[in-house]
Order: sequence, then structure tokens, then C-alpha cells
Amino acid sequence: MAQCLQDLLDYVTYAGGVGRRRADAVSGVGASWLIRVRKSSGEKLAGFAEEKGRDELACQMALYIDVSGAGNVLAHVVGQADDDAFLLRPQPGDSKLQRAFFAGLTCGRFSKILQLQFQKDLPKAKLQDLFSEWLPSSAGSVELRALVSQLPDLAAKDTLVLLFAPDGENLSVDLPKLQRAPARLQSPAIWLALQRAHFDWQDPCPPFQADIAQRLPKLLLEPGVAEADAPRRGRTWREFAGRTEGKDGYELFDIHRGLLTRLGMRKAEPAKASAAPAPDSKHVELETVYLQEIAHLRSELEQLHAASDQALSRRWRWVCVGMVMGVLFCKIFLSALAAFGPAPSSPTCGLEGS
Repeated sequence: MAQCLQDLLDYVTYAGGVGRRRADAVSGVGASWLIRVRKSSGEKLAGFAEEKGRDELACQMALYIDVSGAGNVLAHVVGQADDDAFLLRPQPGDSKLQRAFFAGLTCGRFSKILQLQFQKDLPKAKLQDLFSEWLPSSAGSVELRALVSQLPDLAAKDTLVLLFAPDGENLSVDLPKLQRAPARLQSPAIWLALQRAHFDWQDPCPPFQADIAQRLPKLLLEPGVAEADAPRRGRTWREFAGRTEGKDGYELFDIHRGLLTRLGMRKAEPAKASAAPAPDSKHVELETVYLQEIAHLRSELEQLHAASDQALSRRWRWVCVGMVMGVLFCKIFLSALAAFGPAPSSPTCGLEGS
């Protein structure tokens, strides 16, 4: 769970445009695990109203949630809503359905991440006051001071990330620019109070809660929308070609293997009844493109084989020429040696001066 939460934190850092995204930051996390509800600009922080001698503190806020966990907790509330419900179109006034929805969002034990990007400098003392505004007096001020003491002064455009674990008590506070482990705190009271400061139903409905009420139920009812907002990982050549071995990068004939695999899968599908509608023209065009690509690749393969044969024949031709030239040079050398070399001496027969 700790590694999963760290992966979530890395993704939020990347999605918010702050810091660096690690390679495979969301490894082990499903494609529809995360959705971002809102990233608003100029939003005033909850519980930090403008007072005498205190400037308004604005920030950009974004909420990330565990889709499957939120669906399990809020299913009974979302299922009661229709297109005209207050849940999807919040209006001022008492709404039991909205109150139940935000109560489930606040108290539900599923992973939630709140990202705050401040528009002005925020010294540590003011950050301490900010957290104190969010929490009631019974929420453990000593633990809170220890948590805030681990954070530096915040500059404009710094992003503070609050990660609420699904166990209902563990909380992590991270400043991505520090590139170090986040500060952690175990306190059920603070875990709940920080969420109530932002997610509790209020009347009139602030823009952040209104946007949650408008978008989150639709995202939970339409998983495809959540998948569209999720991070996507590009397919490797090995996956495309259906290889079980080798590197992830491109290897020779990967395109050929991938196209043949898809054509084989299409042919392996059971034949439909005669009353079934005709295949989509897009599918027919796509299969035609596949066949044309295969024919082109086969032509290239034949050309490569022909070029290889020609290169091999040329190589053997030069070898034969070299052998012939070697024999000729040997013959010439022996002939020259026989013509210009000293004549062999022959022994004399008979008696001298006879």
C-alpha cells in the first residue's frame, strides 16, 4: 500500500505540472484508478476567509480519488440521482441527497489526494495558521505543529499535496519541489478534519464543491470517462508483435508479426449468423491496409533475399578470380626461375688429357 500511495503521489506531481515524473510512476495501478475532479484558479482556501489585516489567500485546487473505492462507497447515493437531481446541479438550499454524497466523500475510506498550488508566498507561521483554521481545537494541535514544522516556507506557485490513506487515519503531506519523502502523520481526527474543511456540504455551495457534485457522479457512472482522464502507457514493440522474449524495442519483422497476429485473431473469431449485419466499412478498409502492408513487407523481404544472393555470388566470384590469379602468378614465377636461373652442372665422363 505504501508503494501504491507513493505512485499516486508521483502521478499527481506530474499531472499538476510540478516536479519531474519518474519512469513508470503508475506501475501496478490500473488504467482507471485515478480521476482529477477539478483544477480551478483563484479559489479561496476553505476556512481562511478575508479578515482585517489578512490578505485573501488564493490557490489552485485539484482532487484525485480512487475510482473503484469511491464507487463502492457512493454507489447508493449516486444511484438515487437522475439528470434533474440536485446532486448533478447543486443549488442553494437543504438537500439530503447532497449532504449524504459529501458525507460519503469525506468519511469514505478510499484514497484521496488534494493538491493545493498557492498564488502567493506563504511563510511557515502563516501555514501553521492555515492548518489551524482547518482543524477544530480537539484535532491534536501538537501533532499538527510537528507536521508543519517539517515543511519550509512556501513560495508562490509551490504545490502542497495532501494524501489521505484509505485506512482512515494515515495522512501524508508532501512538497514535491523538495524531492524527499513526504511528512507522515497518524491521526484519525486530523485525517477527517482536513477533509471536512474542503469536502463538507456547505450552503451556498462553493465552486469547488459544486464542481465535485457536477462531475464526480458522472465519472462514477461512466467508467470510460475516468479511463480517458487516466495516464496512458504506450505499447511496446514486443507487445505489438506478440513476442514473449527479447527487448521491448523494435526488432526485425515486428510489424509483420503484429499484423499477422491481428489477422489471425480476426480469422479465429467464430463466424456470425447470416442475419448479422455486414462488417463495418472501417474494418474492411483496415484489413485491406493490413493486407497491402503484408504484401509490401513480403516484397521487401524478397528484395533483401535477392540482394543477399547477389552479394554472395559476387563474393564467390572474387574468390575464384583470386584463386586463378594466384595459380597464374605461380606459373609465371616458375617459368622465370627456369629461364634466367643458373644451368645445372653435369658430371664429366672420361679421362682428362687422354
